[in-house]
Amino acid sequence: MKFEPDPALTAELINEGLAKGKLPYATVTSDSMSPLLLRGDEVQIAPVNAAELKPGVVILLAKPDGFLAHRYWQTCHQSDGTYFITRGDRSPEFDPPSPDNYLVGQIIARRRDSRRLSLTNGPGSWLNRRLAALSKWDVSLRNKNVIVSKIEDNGSDDHHHGQQSLGAKISHRLLYIIAIILTTLVNTTTKS
Repeated sequence: MKFEPDPALTAELINEGLAKGKLPYATVTSDSMSPLLLRGDEVQIAPVNAAELKPGVVILLAKPDGFLAHRYWQTCHQSDGTYFITRGDRSPEFDPPSPDNYLVGQIIARRRDSRRLSLTNGPGSWLNRRLAALSKWDVSLRNKNVIVSKIEDNGSDDHHHGQQSLGAKISHRLLYIIAIILTTLVNTTTKS
């Protein structure tokens, strides 16, 4: 029997720890933020004020079907609430908009092979900013209006899915190769 913890309950426990000044770690379960975060990496979570979020930071959301650690892009205010627009660095598409009450915290560090890499200062911060810029460039090469259309369609991205040009696919892969090179350089220079 496999046990899957309830994301809402787990988020509540994480938030209680954050309120007490603890900065817990969670294990990454997908490669959607590769090469920065790989399956099996541990990420450290810190509290974050939603009003102070800056585009490019990696946030943790507790969705009904599980946790999501993706790059924050923008906040959108709708008549039914406030939503965050996020995207994994490996994904060609944006995630469906997430209500602001899904926000758990900001990912501030990654631990891999017993080595910690801060994403908020030093070489890790430099790397995170460069990967955020590559992700932004990838989006601009694909479709500059994708964020706006995502909200207007209530999160439906069906009309964009599968319509990528060959040039967009190639640029996405080239940018990913650059991301791998940058990540490898930082990982190599920060080995302890």
